[in-house]
Amino acid sequence: MRQVLLLLTCFSLYFTCALAIHCWDCASNINPGCGEPFNNASFAMVDCDQRVMAHLGNKKASICRKIVQKIQENPVPRIVRGCGWIEDDTTDGECVRRAGTYSILVEYCSCRGDGCNGATGLSTSTLTLLPTILVMAIFAFSSKVRIL
Repeated sequence: MRQVLLLLTCFSLYFTCALAIHCWDCASNINPGCGEPFNNASFAMVDCDQRVMAHLGNKKASICRKIVQKIQENPVPRIVRGCGWIEDDTTDGECVRRAGTYSILVEYCSCRGDGCNGATGLSTSTLTLLPTILVMAIFAFSSKVRIL
C-alpha cells in the first residue's frame, strides 16, 4: 500500500505541473524587488492560465520570461518578468539581445518551470527532476529494489 501511495504521489507531481505554469509577474519600475537582486517579498507568482492574450486565441502560456531593458539615459535597467506564450529556440538556453533605436538594448530570456524567471540557482530541469528523484529513491529503498 505504501508503494502505491508513493507512486501516485510521483504521478501527481507531473499532473500538477502540466495544468498551468506559474511565473513571477512584475516590473522593476513599479516594484524595485523585481530588479536585480530579485526580491519577491511584496508579490507572488501568477497562474499564467489566468492571463489571456486575445490575439493568440486559446493558446496557454507555456514558458516564463525575463526581459531586461537598458536605455542609455537611464543607468538602472528596467526588468520585466511574466508569462510567455510563444516559444523559440532560446527557451532554456541563452538569452537573446536586440538593439533598438535611441540607444536601447533589450535582452530576453525564456524558461520552462514554475518560478524559473526569478532568482538564479538550480537549473529548471534540475528543479523539475528533484521531487521525482526523491520519490523514486524512497520507493526503491522501501521496496528493497536496487537502482542500477
